[in-house]
Amino acid sequence: MKQIIVLMGLIIFLTLSAFSIYVDYDNDYVDYFKSEMKIVDFTLNKDDADVFILIDGVTVGGGWQYNIFFFGQKTFYGLNDTFKLNFINDVSDYKTREGMLNIIKKGLIRYISKTDLSDRLIIDFEKQQEIIDNK
Repeated sequence: MKQIIVLMGLIIFLTLSAFSIYVDYDNDYVDYFKSEMKIVDFTLNKDDADVFILIDGVTVGGGWQYNIFFFGQKTFYGLNDTFKLNFINDVSDYKTREGMLNIIKKGLIRYISKTDLSDRLIIDFEKQQEIIDNK
């Protein structure tokens, strides 16, 4: 997200996000990711992005396996990663989008940690529920 400030005739661009990403996948899903992730800029050209994310889906057994590839570019060159996401055949689009969004957020932590935004990053884990045996 960029903000333009005009000061005494000078145009100053302030970048409010840590970096830009390009997601290569179905446009409806990418539009959803854009609406849920305001911390990064989404570019229209993969070569302009700091991180290029490629999502590839294949059918396996009774469902789908999505491979989500992260390719660092520019200052993140060489920082690459791959995540896998598996779903049964009749999973809803909503669950698929949410699962992909969650993986993308996890994958971007590596890149966010190398920017000034790392100070705003909070990682928390859900407590594991205890099983109580009432005998």
